[in-house]
Amino acid sequence: MGVPNTTTFKMRDVCLELQMTGYTSPPTMSLTNFFVDAPTISFDPSYKGGEICLLNYRNFCLISGCTVTYGALGLANDGTNIWATNFTQDRVSKIEPDGTVTTYIVGNAPMGIAYDGTNMWVTNVLDSSVSKVTPAGAVTTYSGLGDRPWGIAYDGTNMWTANCNGNNVSKITPAGAVTNYGSTGVGAMAIAYDGTNMWTANYGGGSVSKVTPAGSITTYTGMGARNPSSIVYDGTNMWTSNHSITYKGVSKVTPAGSVTNYDNVSTNHDSPYQLTFDGTYLWVADFGGTTGEYITRVDLSGVGKDFKIPTTGPRPIMYWNNYIWTIGQNTACLLRIGAT
Repeated sequence: MGVPNTTTFKMRDVCLELQMTGYTSPPTMSLTNFFVDAPTISFDPSYKGGEICLLNYRNFCLISGCTVTYGALGLANDGTNIWATNFTQDRVSKIEPDGTVTTYIVGNAPMGIAYDGTNMWVTNVLDSSVSKVTPAGAVTTYSGLGDRPWGIAYDGTNMWTANCNGNNVSKITPAGAVTNYGSTGVGAMAIAYDGTNMWTANYGGGSVSKVTPAGSITTYTGMGARNPSSIVYDGTNMWTSNHSITYKGVSKVTPAGSVTNYDNVSTNHDSPYQLTFDGTYLWVADFGGTTGEYITRVDLSGVGKDFKIPTTGPRPIMYWNNYIWTIGQNTACLLRIGAT
């Protein structure tokens, strides 16, 4: 939709989508009835041709000064609602489509979050536990995991966690029974499922580990000091984002464990952190860009394109419902961007 360079919109619990096309200068938007004393948002011309969605999800929004989910490090959905972990507040937040936000107390320093088809599961880093949150909000916490569970993934039956200090993985049954398997590479930070096996990204070891359903572990090196911090599956290969100021890239790992590193996929990233896959492209969140805050779209040949976004400190990132979602970890703001 075309809008003049300066215009005003009134928004309540709705989403305003803007096809940012045909601008010779960035539009300025004054938001009325969005928040009391809402600030003016100025958009960078780099949004031209993209889609920006301003979200009045109460305390989740596109505006600096939001007050919920500070320290957001995990992001997931249950098919209807968005869920975020609040690392610094020992809580998770559910955001419903009508804007209702409900917050539940879980364990100490919740980090990763995943959905099992009915319940949400959260890793609690500082007490080495997981919490199950039912649709009604009942929370049950299970202990006995390896030290510092970080990432979490679902295999269709059980939950699995990557345990960063334990250098191992934990399998948790729906009833909460825990089995630990080790060892992975050093610093197992993230975990993803390929339809048969679990894979961990090992931050301290510059490696990935493949974990069979029986708990047999094979570790593949080849990433050096790239610090893989997140991992996803593209339907054939595993990919990691590499949290390295030096390399600023991603790595591809074949089913046989062959590693290809793609460095400097971004000209703006300082700290590539998490990534997601939309069926065609990888999307990488960066919380320390040199000239602003960015996400980067990377094709499967390792070529990247940066997109500047109006939120600071994006760490978690998720593809869902044909959009890319991220949260400003420093501002507690939720942003939705068209993936095409």
